Amino acid sequence: QQGVQYFKLRALSGLRETLDRTVSLKDWEAAERALGDFKRPERRGGLRVNMSTDAAAIAGAYDQKDEIVFEFDGALGQVLGPNLVGDFGAFFAPMKRGKSFWLKFCGYQAMRQGVESLTVNLEMTLPQVIRRDWQMICASPKDPGIIRIPMFTEGGGIEWEDRMMQGVPRGQAAIERVQKSLKYTCRGGHMHTEMLASRSSTVSDLRALVRRYKRDGKNIRLLMVDYADLLAAENSRLDGRQALDWIWSSLRGLAQEESLCIFTASQTGRNTLDRDAKESDAAEDVRKLAHVTKAIMLNQSDLERKHGIMRVRAQMQRENGPSNTEAVVLEQRAIGRCYLDSRLRHEVTHDLIGKWKED
Repeated sequence: QQGVQYFKLRALSGLRETLDRTVSLKDWEAAERALGDFKRPERRGGLRVNMSTDAAAIAGAYDQKDEIVFEFDGALGQVLGPNLVGDFGAFFAPMKRGKSFWLKFCGYQAMRQGVESLTVNLEMTLPQVIRRDWQMICASPKDPGIIRIPMFTEGGGIEWEDRMMQGVPRGQAAIERVQKSLKYTCRGGHMHTEMLASRSSTVSDLRALVRRYKRDGKNIRLLMVDYADLLAAENSRLDGRQALDWIWSSLRGLAQEESLCIFTASQTGRNTLDRDAKESDAAEDVRKLAHVTKAIMLNQSDLERKHGIMRVRAQMQRENGPSNTEAVVLEQRAIGRCYLDSRLRHEVTHDLIGKWKED
């Protein structure tokens, strides 16, 4: 115990020296990074269990309540399973398939379940992100107009209804009314967003950011990275596929180290623009699949997109094992929603499902 105290004082002394140096150089970014990276020395004590005597530990392993960060609704939740502490999930799809919508939907779903999430955006500007998120929260179009909403019928079909909808609330008073209602419906859940520079930000920057939020009393349990491929590797000598492998493996480590559930997204190859994507279609480096605990494929033909239909599956999952079951998801991105409702594919009878061309 005296040794632990000694090393704590040495670590704090080193932190103070770093802060003094960076502050004197007016390098506030380096100072904040040093604070975020600081880790208190603790005695190492590995977690252990005796499988022949520790009945309580074995029984507790089957009670996932403390492990579950958030769950998806309906048939989508059946297909994707619960999202746990330490999970690193990724949405795979070709360009313009709605991957950013799905990442933010994770945050929205978690917020409704009382969870605080953080999205790190490396691609868009802050006003663009705000507008998209606000439409999702309000389920409203940018401007007033007629919006076509898809719905499942009792017999497993799909029908569409044209609705006249008001534009998203923009005035400060109207916005504050919506925010006030969120305090009651979201049970303390929040969606935070940070913008970082593309191609120069690293996993260490994400770690420092998460720790800063936690120091400020915000219990971040879900982290979305939009997108991981836009991060830089810590090791500047790595490039191309080696850099990507480093980044993705580091994100998995971050999920475990900080007790987070992490989601990101990645493109699949151009050949998936006119066919369903498979896990082997991961762009740049198929080794990404070695690091994720859940690989989610977003499949949608041009015809399905025109009618607000998406097919989602997760053949590779850590806990639930492989599954070829698809969820048919209805969407309307004009109101910011990539998810309106879902059914298992065998429960949907409409002939548009899985159809790539008009007859």
